[in-house]
Amino acid sequence: MYGFGFPWSTLHFLAVTQALVIFILCLLVFGLLYWSWRFNSNVNYYYGLSQPYIGEAVDHGLSMFRHVDNSSAYLESVMQSTEHLTQSTMPALSQATNATLASFARLQQLAANPTFKLSLA
Repeated sequence: MYGFGFPWSTLHFLAVTQALVIFILCLLVFGLLYWSWRFNSNVNYYYGLSQPYIGEAVDHGLSMFRHVDNSSAYLESVMQSTEHLTQSTMPALSQATNATLASFARLQQLAANPTFKLSLA
């Protein structure tokens, strides 16, 4: 008998199982450390690959913010030009519409009472 009254085979079995448990825990810990190291290196690799595109997108966004005042000024200019265009063309459009209505009325009168006039002079 050895130890606490257990036979040698039981103590031997406990020592072997505890050693296996410790070995498996060490494998898990080192496996997780290796997996996290590989994950970190992959993330850094892909971040390095995408860095130019991310920088370009940021620069484009900042350029849009820098030039938003010019864009709004140009939009205001377009709106004023459109207003001037409508103010100048509306009277001509109204006159053309009235002339078209008058010509249709005249054609309607001619169609209602067709007459031919001959003049030899």
